[in-house]
Amino acid sequence: MTVLPGGARVLHRLALAVEVLDALTSRPVTAPVTVHREGSRRQFLNRGGRFLLLFGPAVGDRADLRITDATRQVVPRRFRIPLWSLTDVEAADRVPPGLYIPALSRALRVWLSPGATGVSGPGFTVIRGRVVRGTEPVRWPRIAARGPGGVIVGRAHGDDRGEFVLPVTGLGTMPPPAPSQITVDLLVYARGPAGPPPPTPRQLALDPLADLPLEAVARSSSPPLPSDLDNALLRGASLPPFYVPSTAPVIPQDVDVGDLVLLQESLQFSP
Repeated sequence: MTVLPGGARVLHRLALAVEVLDALTSRPVTAPVTVHREGSRRQFLNRGGRFLLLFGPAVGDRADLRITDATRQVVPRRFRIPLWSLTDVEAADRVPPGLYIPALSRALRVWLSPGATGVSGPGFTVIRGRVVRGTEPVRWPRIAARGPGGVIVGRAHGDDRGEFVLPVTGLGTMPPPAPSQITVDLLVYARGPAGPPPPTPRQLALDPLADLPLEAVARSSSPPLPSDLDNALLRGASLPPFYVPSTAPVIPQDVDVGDLVLLQESLQFSP
């Protein structure tokens, strides 16, 4: 911002701010994530854990984003979000003033699941495993833990190797205090046969994230509603397009509360 005599002239306007949170703690991720637009190597500006896109000649009316972590501490995600235009944002500065678009209406708050190298810390109940189809890993699966009373007590995103880290964060319908062990069903979801054809091996060699689901996010209203900033899609609880549940038998898993559980056998996905 440059301040001129008699007023302030804003030279750098915010088009989009991305806040990346840990799905386990809902705090900013500590992993070295990067945010950039698809088709561009230019990354968002990182300002204290918030990633900023400023208006410029090539901003356009939407942003297709990739949030990645080369250290695999969190699982990457892709988003498509419509943007407010510069005309919309500058309307409040006109005479007479138009609609004011607050910064929170230009914010995208997303939650990332722990990745294969992520460390959950002591005291957390965590299940580590892998999803396969036959013997081949299933890319980008989603896993939910169904606890006592049929209540979902944890969710996870798998990576390109089918590996997942699922924190169990509830007890279902069991009253406190927590027992030493609970039993959960691990429900597996992945891309089914419908939809566009998957990328070829050559395309994946050129772009390893080409088949990572692209999740469409609605633009926040002005001012934003609570559901604009926190909903099932942003938290990774809703399924991407063309994902289907596995028809393979569900095998109950006994989980020691407050401990790390390594599954001895991979979970099978059958569309």
